[in-house]
Amino acid sequence: MNQFKAKYVIFLIGLCSSILVANASSINPDNNQHENTIFQVVYEVSQKAIKNQESIEIIDTMALYCGKNVSLYSTWNKEAKYDALQATKENILSKSKQKVTTYAYESFVSNLNDKNNIGVWTINWEMEDIFKNRISNSATFIYNDKDEGWIKAVENIPIQNWDIQSDTMTVLGYKCQKATTAFWGRNYNAWFTLDIPLHDGPWLFSGLPGLILRIQDTEGIFQFTAVGLEQLMTPMTLAVDESVSYKTVTFKKYLALKKNRRKSVQYYSYENNVLYIADIYNPIQFESLYEEN
Repeated sequence: MNQFKAKYVIFLIGLCSSILVANASSINPDNNQHENTIFQVVYEVSQKAIKNQESIEIIDTMALYCGKNVSLYSTWNKEAKYDALQATKENILSKSKQKVTTYAYESFVSNLNDKNNIGVWTINWEMEDIFKNRISNSATFIYNDKDEGWIKAVENIPIQNWDIQSDTMTVLGYKCQKATTAFWGRNYNAWFTLDIPLHDGPWLFSGLPGLILRIQDTEGIFQFTAVGLEQLMTPMTLAVDESVSYKTVTFKKYLALKKNRRKSVQYYSYENNVLYIADIYNPIQFESLYEEN
C-alpha cells in the first residue's frame, strides 16, 4: 500500500464506523433488504455555481457505504457538522443582548464594523440520504425538510449504458479505466477500478465492473473524486429505523422541496453583544444533478 492510500485508510478507520451507524438509522428501504456494509468510500464533490454573476466552486464531502447489492450515499460526518452549527448558534444567542434582522444584504453589512466577520447559519451541505438497490435498480431518497419533516421518495434509476474505453489513470493508488455514459440529461466520464469489484459509485452511478473512484460531467459542472476508502474487516449492517415516520411524496415533489430549501440563506455577525442577521434570497444559483432526460 502506498503512503497516500495508507494515510486515508488510517483516517477512515478512526472516524467512519460511528458515522455509518448514525446515517444508516435514517434509511428506510421499501424492500426491507438488510445487508452488511463491506466497503466505504469518501468522495470530494465539487460543483460549479454562479454568485453575483461570477463563477464559484462549492466543495462538499460525501460518503458511500457499499454492500453487495445495496449502498447508502450520504454527507460525510453530517451529524458532527450539524451539532457544531447548532452549538455556535446557541452560544451566540446566549450572549446577545440585542438582535437586529434585515432582509437586504447591503443593509446587513452597513451595520457592521468588521465586514469580514460574517458567518452563515443556513445549512449549506447536502442533506439527503440515498439508499440505492442495484438489484431492483431503484433508489429511496430520504430528506429532513424544515417544514415537512422526514420525507421519502422512491424512484427507478434510469439505465446507465456504459462505453468502456482503453484510457487509464491512477486514483488513490488504484489503476482505473475510463468509461462514458449519458445519464439524467448529462454526459459523464468515469474512472473505475477492477481491483475493487463492486458495481457501485457515488450518487446514483453504478453498473461498471468495478468501483467508480472518479466521475465528472463533460461540461465540468460536477465532479466526484474518491479521497479515502476502507474495506471493513468487521462488516456493519445498514439497518432500518422503524421508529421514523416518513411522509412519502412523489419524486417530483421531493425535488421541489429540496430546491426550495436553497432559495434563502441566513447570514449573521456578532459585535458588541449585538447579533446581526440577514435573512435574504440566496445569491447562489445552482445547477441540478437531476436534469430532465
